[in-house]
Amino acid sequence: TATVVELVREIASLNFFEGKKPAILRGNHHCRKAAIVNMFTKKTNLVDTLVAFLQYDAEVGVTGVSLEAEKKNPAINKYQEELKYRREYLDQMRINTITILAELMYFDKDFKYRFFGNYCSGTVKAIVGLRQSFILDVMRTVGSARLRIELNGMMIKSGFFHGRGEEAEVIEELAIVEFDGACRLLVLTGERYFLSKNTIPLELQTLSDAQMDRLTPSQWSYFTSLEAFSYEDVRGIYTSHGDQMFAITTVHRPTMIFSHMVLGVVSRCVGVFARYCRDDLDEPLLDRPRELRFGIDEDEKEDVNFFDAAFRSMPFVKQKKRCTVICQTIARYGFLNGSMNRRMLFWIRQQNQDYLLECEYDLRHWRPTDNFMDGFPNKFYSPGYILDLKSVTGFEFSDSSDPFITLKCNEKGRVVQRQIQFACDAAREIWRREIRKYIIADQQHWSSSGVQRKVENVSDWKIHKFI
Repeated sequence: TATVVELVREIASLNFFEGKKPAILRGNHHCRKAAIVNMFTKKTNLVDTLVAFLQYDAEVGVTGVSLEAEKKNPAINKYQEELKYRREYLDQMRINTITILAELMYFDKDFKYRFFGNYCSGTVKAIVGLRQSFILDVMRTVGSARLRIELNGMMIKSGFFHGRGEEAEVIEELAIVEFDGACRLLVLTGERYFLSKNTIPLELQTLSDAQMDRLTPSQWSYFTSLEAFSYEDVRGIYTSHGDQMFAITTVHRPTMIFSHMVLGVVSRCVGVFARYCRDDLDEPLLDRPRELRFGIDEDEKEDVNFFDAAFRSMPFVKQKKRCTVICQTIARYGFLNGSMNRRMLFWIRQQNQDYLLECEYDLRHWRPTDNFMDGFPNKFYSPGYILDLKSVTGFEFSDSSDPFITLKCNEKGRVVQRQIQFACDAAREIWRREIRKYIIADQQHWSSSGVQRKVENVSDWKIHKFI
């Protein structure tokens, strides 16, 4: 799936003709559209590949293996410690499939109308794996793809981007990220990276294809007013588990920390930085270890990832010492029907005890390059309520456009319901899989009814009909 994504992105950025006249721009767009459409409609192998992606997502269990494999070997559900931080291949495939669908929908309107028409007509009801939240992610990604492609054309036409024709500067990734307490547009090309000079308003932070049609010139100015930076000034790229946060250090500014809640966006941005920010041996400047004292033991010095240092500096984690992070996600969290606040959630395990740790975080509070005298990692996270998962009596997954998990809890004899609202379908599915593993490990205390939705096999013809 990653190869198909790269191929589609490469075709979508080609400039076949040189010039800035409207007719030249329309000609380039027409050629890109024809290339993308023909790639999927003239070559049946690619159509079958896309169908296989969706069918696999529909047929697999939440553990990331096929139902047949589960039946033959129940032990395959056992959690593997060495994979605790890595998104399983199914999660990455789902994210890549959304990207492919979005790019195809932008260039082929007939495919887009047919896809959503079949969804609305009820054909999708036979396809369990295509959840409402999955479809919403596709719609959102179509808007992002259109923003990238149209902004690229506007920047070339205005002369802001370097080169012309095949040598023109091309946007490889863009994302609306949280940076210094505000939402800004991050644009990554093959030559430079950019940040919008102005904060992106709330109504422009998530754009669908239909909303892109209604953008006014004044609204476009939020995206076209950019400040340029050089990749050569970058001295380090640092990633956080959970695929929602990363940081770079530069010669002019100690640290720039970025956050984006939808999975897949941060990893793609990090990939572009790693491609162009390299050392004298042509190795990427990615997660380079450096000596950092972080206050767990004043006599101890240890090479550690900056974000790991912040996590390990929290008092509760220091008390538990050898604990394992099962899931880590930025999501909205709160009581059912109450206010939902953005929090960093850690599901941690210490021996046979599981806890849900709620944390506030502030991207301005801590800089990875701060030395021991100037800053401490424990300023990054502000721990809040700690939920012992033994008090959870039920998990509820609703098939809605917003991916939720409801936790039914018995806290000191009082029944309460807490809710986690994820930013995307893929993030919720990761937690669904880990919750299922948690339940399977202690089956005698759990009833399967209402906890796990049954996933049924889907025939080839139903998938083909849907596409």
